Amino acid sequence: MTTPITSLEVVIFSYNFARFLPDALAGVAAQTRQPDAWIVSDDCSPKDTPAELAAIVAPFPGAKLLHTPHNMGPVAHFRHRIAQVQSDAYLLLSGDDYLVDPGFLQQASDILAAEPDINVVFGHHLSVDQDGRATVPERPAADAAWTRLNGTALRAQLAYENVVPAVCSVIRTSVHDKIPPFPLDSPTRHDWQQWYLMTYHGDFARIEKTVIHYRAHGDNISVGAAQSLRMAATVGEAYTQLMARPECTEEDRRHLRAGLNRIRLRGARIAELPGVVAGRIGSPGLGLALAETLAERGGRRLSRLSTDLRRKFLKRQTGESW
Repeated sequence: MTTPITSLEVVIFSYNFARFLPDALAGVAAQTRQPDAWIVSDDCSPKDTPAELAAIVAPFPGAKLLHTPHNMGPVAHFRHRIAQVQSDAYLLLSGDDYLVDPGFLQQASDILAAEPDINVVFGHHLSVDQDGRATVPERPAADAAWTRLNGTALRAQLAYENVVPAVCSVIRTSVHDKIPPFPLDSPTRHDWQQWYLMTYHGDFARIEKTVIHYRAHGDNISVGAAQSLRMAATVGEAYTQLMARPECTEEDRRHLRAGLNRIRLRGARIAELPGVVAGRIGSPGLGLALAETLAERGGRRLSRLSTDLRRKFLKRQTGESW
């Protein structure tokens, strides 16, 4: 028996993203399956006036502009708007990113309708600069239209890296009956924690083509020195929060401990590596983390070696390759 997906909402989050919003809005407007509700939510941007934002949204009659009562910050902003979603499924879209596959919302809705045990559908994203130029090669198209990602296997992979993009994931709203949106208070790893906890309650689906362009730029909270430092400082706390959850099994904790070791090694400076490595001799993923750390500083040949090692490591640890 299938579960109909009769309604779909798109929420575009904006904070000082006025210059990028036209692309985000155009990407939604081009979808063959239009959302039943379409909201642009601005978190009291100091650079963007309400009048400026209203003028940008006005040419898109399906979109509604809302403002938060005060600056909430990203996590509280997400929770605030998700709590108001009344549709069967929703897409959270950052105002600086834009959909490029006009069939994405229709395909994601069809998958959710036909597969009631799938809670999240996402596609591949292409990283571009602020002018829309690709910063990495586009991923080759796969043979399959989409791939089911078993929740248990995906959870093991998520222990080592976040392989679910926050920027193009359509979520079945009813999953929040079991996992509230962004339930943990990690300041920089909230989307990763949410995906991890959702794997206990169903599978994911990955559409095997590029569906969105992810814009990296100076104002993006995902990049930049200050954000990277905060992530490094809070990574242990984020992993500890997950390991303390009642759902977490000993097998889950084994993967999480190994994943934390890998991230700490990757974040170490070259001069710090001997001491960091000495404290983790025998840890799963030690060789991989060293290769990744050196690859980030050593050019293409080492980068290819790092990619090959990552695939072999994930296959050995989880039984799956990404």
